[in-house]
Amino acid sequence: MKKLNVFVTMLLLVVGGTVFAQEKQVKKCAKCTPEQRMEMKIKHLQQALSLDDKTTAKFAPLYKEYMQELGSCCAKPEAKQKKADRTDEQIIQDMKDRFAAQQKMLDTKIKYFDKFQKILNARQLEKLFAPRQGKMAKRAFHQPGPKKPGQKCERPCGKECCQLPK
Repeated sequence: MKKLNVFVTMLLLVVGGTVFAQEKQVKKCAKCTPEQRMEMKIKHLQQALSLDDKTTAKFAPLYKEYMQELGSCCAKPEAKQKKADRTDEQIIQDMKDRFAAQQKMLDTKIKYFDKFQKILNARQLEKLFAPRQGKMAKRAFHQPGPKKPGQKCERPCGKECCQLPK
């Protein structure tokens, strides 16, 4: 019985320690400056792309420049009207602005693809320019909401909300 109590106590200490360690990690990242986030991203890419020190020295400044130019392609959020209050002309103009920003981003990616091609091999380029695979990318294709009987989901994702009621 005494051994069981000791075992349970040790188990709780280990589990509790890992929970507190994870909370500190999240808080630490939330306080990072944009420069620190960029450095963390470059270190992550250095490991993911298996870059040596010589290649990293060339890659880091080019990647920072690339990310800054990509950031400048995005339209800055303005004080826009509510979606319901916009006129048809405003909706059309917003869509044209969005298309222009997407084209500018594509042109930037092509421009920097040629520059990165001088530093990285084909497999590294593929990883660098691969579509994002995080939570946000999954949400973009997920069609939430209950489905009516007989209505098919446009993009089946395997989640309950996309399953048709039986």
